[in-house]
Amino acid sequence: MLGFSSGGHLVAAISTHFMKRIYSPVDAADAVSCRPDFAVPIYPGHLSLHAAEWDARQGKSRYVMPASVLFACKDHELCLNPEVPVSSQTPPTFLLQNEDDHVDNVDDALSYYIALRKVKVPVEMHLYARARACRLTTQISTVRLKHLAEVSFQRRGSTRG
Repeated sequence: MLGFSSGGHLVAAISTHFMKRIYSPVDAADAVSCRPDFAVPIYPGHLSLHAAEWDARQGKSRYVMPASVLFACKDHELCLNPEVPVSSQTPPTFLLQNEDDHVDNVDDALSYYIALRKVKVPVEMHLYARARACRLTTQISTVRLKHLAEVSFQRRGSTRG
């Protein structure tokens, strides 16, 4: 699964909420796992606790930030948004981000990267100083994506029946 910007956030959300069905099963296809084999959030937004707090202040989130979450995290820029709960079952992930992104702060991608590393999910992050270099590299990164797909398929055999 691949997504850019808000689509990158959607990739992270689907990668961490795949166990929850939002509808009643209709047929045998609904018994198949919804877990993506790999995830590619590019310039993902709103993944840090800081961004979640901003969203809540803007009225864009139904999520009420528990005080325990706020106090447990010393650096809100690098703590993960609690609405994106990573686990060891989160698929292998390839992140691509530029530091000069004025919409989706680099800390959003970094917070997701840190959280994935903590639970030992295979993750790779390419970070660029400027958006132009990041956009050009997106084309080159398809070689890395092929590798990520191979890793996910190897891993899938042991995690998905």
